[in-house]
Amino acid sequence: MVYDASIVLASWLARHHSLAAGKTTIELGCGCGLVSMAAAQLGASFSLLTDRSVESLQASEEGLRLNRIAEAKARTVHYSFGEPTDALLAEAGGAYDLVLVSDVIYANKAVDPLMETLEQLLSVDAGHET
Repeated sequence: MVYDASIVLASWLARHHSLAAGKTTIELGCGCGLVSMAAAQLGASFSLLTDRSVESLQASEEGLRLNRIAEAKARTVHYSFGEPTDALLAEAGGAYDLVLVSDVIYANKAVDPLMETLEQLLSVDAGHET
């Protein structure tokens, strides 16, 4: 299933492709991976697709395969908001240039873990507490 927010964000990225071109991106709660696939097709140097749902990651992997996006350019990783981000940061060799998030909050209890993840990913020391 593709959510409207993913379509809107992928379309917005296409209109602002310089934000992704040559950059490392990470998508939190990727679902079927549309936004990250758009980033990869727009020239992102590397895209990491994350989700807590195994089914979503399988759909994303199939989308990457069907769109002929090489594993060196995009990969999937199982991840739930609030978990440590060290392994995510290691995938990109440090901080990401662009964090992509759309339509991921369905309950109040998810807000704090998402904010914790964003704080780790966007910190000055690339995921280490400052």
